[in-house]
Amino acid sequence: MGVPDKQSAAAALGTQIHEELENWLLHKTTPNHAVLKTVLDEFPPPMSDNVHIEKWLETPLSIVMFKGRADVIDCRDKIPVLIDLKTTSNLRYALTKPKLKSDLQMNAYGWNILNKYARE
Repeated sequence: MGVPDKQSAAAALGTQIHEELENWLLHKTTPNHAVLKTVLDEFPPPMSDNVHIEKWLETPLSIVMFKGRADVIDCRDKIPVLIDLKTTSNLRYALTKPKLKSDLQMNAYGWNILNKYARE
């Protein structure tokens, strides 16, 4: 058992942005981060009904249970929209559309929310 490493500046920034977005969506608290302010219209309006924030999901995958927490699940329309916030200082680390199609986390989350939240 060791002492946890100090959080990197990049990880701290990601945590800050997650918290500011969560406070915006739940309480309409204006974010401090300049970049986040410029993309708020990409997210559901604050305090929206049928929008789940930091929702724990459990998805059975073969003989294991995949557990994770979705940042935002927007269920205002018939087909729910999953928003998984990622931060990076270099876009070469961002997942591309082809990579997202086979990403275990996104597929497990997608299967889970479609089964739980999609409406006919």
